[in-house]
Amino acid sequence: MMNHAVRAYWRLLRMRRLGLWLALLFVSSGIIYSVGLGRGLTVDEYTTWQATRLPLPELIANRLRAGHSPVYFVLESWWVRVFGDAEWAMRLPSVLFAAGSVVLSFLFLRSLCGSSVATYAPPLLLTHQLAVTCAQSARPYAGALFFSIALGFALFQWWRHEKLRMLLYVFATTVLGLLFYPAFGLSVAAMAVACLTAIPCNKRKATWGLLTLLLAVLVLAVPTLLLAKSQQRFSLQGFSWSFERPINLLARTVFGDYKLVFRGATRYLVLVVWGWLLFRAFWTLRSSVMFRSIASDFPISRFLTSWVFVPPLALNLFEAVTHRNVLSHPRYLLPSLGGIIVLHAVAFASCQIQPQAKRDGWNKWLRLMPFLMVTFQLIVTLGWLRTNGDGPHELAPQLLRINARAPVIGMTHPLSYEWRNLEHRPPLIPAYQLSVEEFQELIHKAAPDGIFWVFVYDNNMNSLDTHVRENLPRGLQCAQRLSVEDARAYLITPRSTQID
Repeated sequence: MMNHAVRAYWRLLRMRRLGLWLALLFVSSGIIYSVGLGRGLTVDEYTTWQATRLPLPELIANRLRAGHSPVYFVLESWWVRVFGDAEWAMRLPSVLFAAGSVVLSFLFLRSLCGSSVATYAPPLLLTHQLAVTCAQSARPYAGALFFSIALGFALFQWWRHEKLRMLLYVFATTVLGLLFYPAFGLSVAAMAVACLTAIPCNKRKATWGLLTLLLAVLVLAVPTLLLAKSQQRFSLQGFSWSFERPINLLARTVFGDYKLVFRGATRYLVLVVWGWLLFRAFWTLRSSVMFRSIASDFPISRFLTSWVFVPPLALNLFEAVTHRNVLSHPRYLLPSLGGIIVLHAVAFASCQIQPQAKRDGWNKWLRLMPFLMVTFQLIVTLGWLRTNGDGPHELAPQLLRINARAPVIGMTHPLSYEWRNLEHRPPLIPAYQLSVEEFQELIHKAAPDGIFWVFVYDNNMNSLDTHVRENLPRGLQCAQRLSVEDARAYLITPRSTQID
């Protein structure tokens, strides 16, 4: 009786210590992800702000027409009403999701491989450029990362405990993730492939896990089809495969946007190092008695292989068939990130295991691998933070200072946000991809006196840039050009007008 009470007391004490540690990890992760949270919004974040100002029925219809699930934007609109629409306030939900991802990855690895492996997850995820990008974006990307890790964790718990409520967790996580961000379907596909390949290990567990995933997808089949009708239609234009793009995709998934810091053939070097880490991780999972005893009969190698490689492979096949560039968008790489973090943590834990051979110098270098990897990720992340600028945030006051009355034509929703607190602001006329006739007709209607701004916020040259250079009506000139980062503004005036 006494021994039972003592064991219960120590179990309660351990749970309290774990709860305190998880709370501290969540808060500290949120603080780290909040560094630089107040910089200017990106073009997609301006769209989020614009959507939050719409009435609820119009917001839902607007997001469905754009091909997006409206769930995140509805939640963001409620959040903005309570906490305001400052840059940091709009991004705070993403910070919370990202901090929750750090906690979940720690719990997942702790249950899967033990506490010694789990301690590698927080620094790896906190310094990864892709995770930082998601955390500092007023978009649903951080939620996709959170639900991806949660789905892997729920499937592992089902495999370990084989209880009905674990299948309910798998079902709920799948439904919520797909409703939150449709690209989460890549995570679902990865876990479905993992269950298929795990059937020889345990037919009952793998089959029930696969059926639960399929049931969740079937429940959302109708809304998914409705959403697909509003998406851009892709035509099959033949199969075209490029070796360079899969390599770039793999490197960006593993290391973030490394090209901001390292260029040329460096990516092949870092991929060779990563391949060695990959080999070490899988070799450890197969040969180490410690990992086999903790993970029990869970086919961890098969699950991690599917988690890491199925989403990039699916994206490559999609791009090869449709010829649509999706690999340049980091948001599509998120479904693999949780598996990569788990894989790296296992590899670094294996580096700390002393081999029997007496190679002390090599062992010292192996022990430095976690530090070197985190340092590498941190350099890439700092490079991204330096290049991610405040174009519209800096251009907006310059436009008012030069000519505060001229109407603005172009991608005006960033200026709507930057000038949201002004009582009197220039007229804003939204215009995106226009033909020459549409552009000239819009000028005659919006600016009869021939004085107006053309504003563009885009990574690539827009049709509006071309119209300003080549297709201005006779008698008009580009009197001034302003450029900050990806934002550009052109002041158009009659040729007789002089600008100081």
